[in-house]
Amino acid sequence: MYRHSGCKFFATLLYLDIMMMVKNVYFCVAKGKMNNPKGTFYLILLGTDRLEILFGILRTIIGTDANVDLLQLATRLTGTIEVSNILLKKPEWDSRPRQLKLPGVTKDGLKITLKVNHINPASWRADVSLSLVTPLTCWNSGKRLVRDEVPELISHC
Repeated sequence: MYRHSGCKFFATLLYLDIMMMVKNVYFCVAKGKMNNPKGTFYLILLGTDRLEILFGILRTIIGTDANVDLLQLATRLTGTIEVSNILLKKPEWDSRPRQLKLPGVTKDGLKITLKVNHINPASWRADVSLSLVTPLTCWNSGKRLVRDEVPELISHC
């Protein structure tokens, strides 16, 4: 679809991010099937939370001096990783960001529970068995879905 419409379909950087995320999922599933074929795989755990935390620490350390060159970034990230390792050993030193206590509401004015925004393995109800996943079948199903939904792209798929 991106080849057909280019940046009118997606911004190029967004397309590249999505492409890399999908590739990462395929590699992680394949690696999981090789290491533990009867194991489980939680797609929701592939997020960038650790990376976001690392950059949050970096922003805390550097303050308003946000512009860096490659050498400065490497030096600062080294320090950030050291801070992250210290906080892993001493979690009581890590104060999480405070959030406003404003509950989300629906159009009808009903409160939405906070669990809606925080999916974790305990709240996941689908089957996560690696033995049931065949990456090629998943790929072909996605390709078929695109062909059915956007038939003018058939020559491009």
